[in-house]
Amino acid sequence: MKTKPMSWNELCGKHTLMAIRTDVTHPFDKDANGIAIDLDNELAVFIFEDPSDGYRSTAAAPLIANCNLYEFGCKMDYIKAPVTITRWTESDSNRADGIILTDTRNGKVILRVGTENTDDDYPRFVCDWRPQDLGKVTL
Repeated sequence: MKTKPMSWNELCGKHTLMAIRTDVTHPFDKDANGIAIDLDNELAVFIFEDPSDGYRSTAAAPLIANCNLYEFGCKMDYIKAPVTITRWTESDSNRADGIILTDTRNGKVILRVGTENTDDDYPRFVCDWRPQDLGKVTL
């Protein structure tokens, strides 16, 4: 299994969100929180608060493993939803840096993750998971 940091742009496009875990802590800093998502059952994506900024107020670069979350043996919520990932660069009146996952079945945003207020003195790590906006599964 290879793991490497990636840019937000490399995650953009159409995927299947297979699973998610919202209570992940950074492996080297127990105070830095994060999220893990499984894309296409082949990419485990980890996004953490950046412990190197001193305040954990920004998002670190996404960490990608070429496997699924199941291989990490962690508890997760299984989703299996078709999503489109786009860059998140604007937040109300401020700049942002991250990604947005939109459920392609209903067009609703189900996850926003990254850094908000990047052009401000007080940036903020954002991990906004909205499971209530997932579209209905059709068989």
